Amino acid sequence: MAKTIGFIADSAADIPQEVAQKHNITIVPLCSTVDDVTYRAGVDVTNEEYYDILANSKEFPTTSQPTAEQYTEIYKEMLEKFDSVICVTIASAASGTNSVANIAAKEFVENGADITVVDSAQLSFGIGVPVVDAVKLYADGKSKEEIIQYLETVTRRDIPYFLLDDLTQLKKGGRIKASKAAIANLLDIKPILRVSEGLTEAFDKVRGSKKSVLKLIEIMEEKGDNLSDKDVYVIHARGGEKLDLLVKLIEERIAPKSVTTLTVGPTISTHSGVGVVGVYFQHKV
Repeated sequence: MAKTIGFIADSAADIPQEVAQKHNITIVPLCSTVDDVTYRAGVDVTNEEYYDILANSKEFPTTSQPTAEQYTEIYKEMLEKFDSVICVTIASAASGTNSVANIAAKEFVENGADITVVDSAQLSFGIGVPVVDAVKLYADGKSKEEIIQYLETVTRRDIPYFLLDDLTQLKKGGRIKASKAAIANLLDIKPILRVSEGLTEAFDKVRGSKKSVLKLIEIMEEKGDNLSDKDVYVIHARGGEKLDLLVKLIEERIAPKSVTTLTVGPTISTHSGVGVVGVYFQHKV
């Protein structure tokens, strides 16, 4: 008889609650602290509520990883239901979550439990979409080894691209000089970021919102793998007109199998700020 497998992800994967429930994925919440109040993503606050909190914050918010005790309790519960566990975490380069998940798993594994912790090397939908697809592979009868191989392959191949409304939040977090942020905002320069080896890096910069959206379309056309037969995901935090234009252009120029629009959670929006828009799609090999 094939082993039963339970799946764990953390809230940085931005898997909507209803999707996680449908596919029986356990979500471990990361925390965000704003003006000395701590919120567990998806537990204490919705994405929309958090955008309001973020917009009105006086001090720069911070994010924190789950505890080893949280993972220990979740592993205990999962191993009572499943023969094996696959736990996929936010990139180890971006958070200590992966380390904590491994520390908590160590004692179980030493006592014969079958737990595998996968470092996604990704953020947001770069984690979430592969995890949901991995559950579908399990339902189709794929082995644990095949599923882990899939996760490690796709999370390195398919990366999200993000368009920031401005550099204000990056400036607050000390990730860019205030003078650079002021000049960029004055000149209406829109940075396009991507996730590389678990860290967010500048990929390009374009002047003006419309041109920046067009640049995202060009990236999809250049790097996408036959997207007319694939699902495409649009990620945003109150993307406004940019979001509407992006979806319209994807439907017109890319014409994928489907376009799914969902919001980013507190972990990503804390650092990007409200107004971020992004795309996730299958890349050419």
